[in-house]
Amino acid sequence: MFHNLSIRHKLIAGFGAIVAIILFLLILAFNNFARLSDANQWNRHTLEMLREIDEIDTSVLQIQSSMRGFLLTKSETIVAPIAKDYAAAQAHTKRIQALTDNALQQGRLRELDTILTRWMEKSNVPRIEQRRRTALNDIGAVQVEA
Repeated sequence: MFHNLSIRHKLIAGFGAIVAIILFLLILAFNNFARLSDANQWNRHTLEMLREIDEIDTSVLQIQSSMRGFLLTKSETIVAPIAKDYAAAQAHTKRIQALTDNALQQGRLRELDTILTRWMEKSNVPRIEQRRRTALNDIGAVQVEA
């Protein structure tokens, strides 16, 4: 088959084959780069979600720590950051809801928001108010004894 071709045609066929191979490799590399880029975007998205979850966890732990400190010491400076930490937890919950497109996860995040709200309203706020009343009663008792 190639015996009847002239040198010129053989060179053109060889050059054409090399160009075809290079084009094939470029298309293959572009396809792999596009898939790698997509995977990288999902990794970033996952890391951002995990960071938001960690921020929620940190805020909740800060609230718990402040609550314990206030219940032990009655110091208003310890209880002051609770509102800020609760607002931060809610903000991070809203942010992660915006990042999520899975309906099941959206439901879980709404449930988490409800649990956080209920926890603050039914547990933490009444404890703070009760401890403040106890602190006032302690002051009254000290004044009566003196």
